Amino acid sequence: MEEHLLQDIIDRLESTNSINDAYWGLFEYDGAGMNIEANRQGLELFAARLLRASKDARKIVAGEEKNTILLDHQEEWIDGELVIRGIKPILKNRDQIFREFPQRNWKDKIFELGCISSLLFFLVIFLVGLFTTINWII
Repeated sequence: MEEHLLQDIIDRLESTNSINDAYWGLFEYDGAGMNIEANRQGLELFAARLLRASKDARKIVAGEEKNTILLDHQEEWIDGELVIRGIKPILKNRDQIFREFPQRNWKDKIFELGCISSLLFFLVIFLVGLFTTINWII
């Protein structure tokens, strides 16, 4: 999307939503993830922040500006247990990012197999010793 169109949307979102009425918060949910709690005004103001980051990302990726877009989490309409401090734009697409995660090689698999085998070996030795001790007592 062209920058002037993004700026028009950002201006419209910011001008039609009152900071006094807006609420947006990020909270941990039962230790299993996070929830965003927000009203419509807060969602639209946060969307404006994300669109502004998208607009600024082109300059950052091109190396014209600093490498992180900081979000002002001190504003009164932003709340929550967790804080999003900034956005770091990257050039890579999703497939390139997923390929960077280390793949398990044969050494990792052998190590895992060795650990499991050792545990099973000690379990068998323990059970044989326990069985022998019980038979010796009886």
